[in-house]
Amino acid sequence: MLGQMIANQAGVPHLVISVNHPMKSLTKLLNSPHVTVYAGHPITDIRNLKKNGKIDLANRLMERINNDFLCKLSKAESFVTFLPDAIDEYPILDLPKERAQLHSSIWPRKWLSGEEAIVAPPKSAYVDAYLGDLSKSISASKETYEDAILGHIADRDYRLVNQSESFIFTLLKEVQNSTGVEAELTQARYGQKSIYFFDPDGIKGGKPGRRGPDWAKNLTGEGPDLSHLMGTISKKPEFPLISIGESTVS
Repeated sequence: MLGQMIANQAGVPHLVISVNHPMKSLTKLLNSPHVTVYAGHPITDIRNLKKNGKIDLANRLMERINNDFLCKLSKAESFVTFLPDAIDEYPILDLPKERAQLHSSIWPRKWLSGEEAIVAPPKSAYVDAYLGDLSKSISASKETYEDAILGHIADRDYRLVNQSESFIFTLLKEVQNSTGVEAELTQARYGQKSIYFFDPDGIKGGKPGRRGPDWAKNLTGEGPDLSHLMGTISKKPEFPLISIGESTVS
C-alpha cells in the first residue's frame, strides 16, 4: 500500500509481483515489450474436492490446469503472467506439523520447472525450525489468522487483476463454476479489461449435462483453443516499465 502511494505521488506505474514467479517475468516486465495477463482458475473449489475425499480427482484437475493453462501462459515469450497460486497461505491453516505435509498442500508451482524464481525458496532447515512454532501460534488464534489471510488473498488478487491488461480464466467440466473466478471477472469488468475464457471442455457448448456459468457472458473472446486466445491477447503489446519511467522523468 505504501508503494502504491509513492507511485501515485511520482506519477509512475505500480505493480506487485510475487517472488515465486519466474525471474524472466520480472525482466520482461522491466525491459521488453510484453502483455500483462492475470490467469484465473478454480482453487478453493478443487481443494474442497480433496476435503470431500476426492483426492485423485483434485490432483488430476490441478495437474491439468498447470499443464494446459498456467505453464503455457507463464512460459509464453511475450507474456508476463500473474498467477494467483504464486502466494498460497491458506494451507497453513490446516496446521501442518512437517514441511512435507505443508509442501503437499500448496498449489504445485509447476510453472517454475526449469526456471529461476525471482527469489529462491527458503532452505528446508529454516522451514523446519519455524513451522512448529507457527502452527502453535495459528492454533491459538486460528480465526484471526484466517481473517487476515482471506483479506490478503482478496486484496492481492484484485490488485493483480487491476494491474493486468487482460484477464483469462478457465473452468472444467468437473468444476463448472467458481465464486472466486466470478469475483475476479467482476473486478476485470469494472477495470474495463479484456476478458477471455479458455473453455477446453466446451461447458458453454449446450451439451447435455453441461451448463457453464451464467456470469461468463459478453467476453472479449472464448473457446477451447488456448493458443488462439493467446494470439489475440498478444496483439496489444505494452511498453517496458523502464522505458515508461525514463519517458516520465524526461
